[in-house]
Amino acid sequence: MMAHDKRVTEFKRLVNINDLELLIPQVIDITANKSERELLSERCLVLSVNSFTARITIIKSSSHEFEAKGSLKAEVSQICVVTLEMMINQISTQFVQKYSTRDLNISDDLVIGPDDEQPPDPIVSDDIDLGELASEYLLLSIDPYPRSIESDDKKYKLQTNTKEDGPFSNLKDLLDGN
Repeated sequence: MMAHDKRVTEFKRLVNINDLELLIPQVIDITANKSERELLSERCLVLSVNSFTARITIIKSSSHEFEAKGSLKAEVSQICVVTLEMMINQISTQFVQKYSTRDLNISDDLVIGPDDEQPPDPIVSDDIDLGELASEYLLLSIDPYPRSIESDDKKYKLQTNTKEDGPFSNLKDLLDGN
């Protein structure tokens, strides 16, 4: 899932795989500071990321395989797509990501369904960036079309022209036999 480009990540929390012991889980709590949240809000295309924390358990499951299981909580400010007013969304989600130091040679035409297990992400250096992992799942959890509760209460409706002298009134006359 993690992109392996040269860009700077907004929320970097590196764990060196050489510090992990086989089958002994390590729990890591991470919290984004104000400047990291500002950069994340730009990446996520929201007004602001007000809070962002994650708890990730990482384990070395074999000599070449690693697994990160985590949960994140965030509060983001967004614009309601109906009322165009600011609203606050609470986000809470869980995730699992596998990593491997092996060269897996995954084909470009591999099709993975929503219920299929994802192939492990390659570990390019000796580090796994848990901040980037949490950031990616935050991005996936943000509602792209947020609607405030008030938008449902105000019953915004598309107004149509129902007057008798509308653009299709002559067709009605033809159907009526006039």
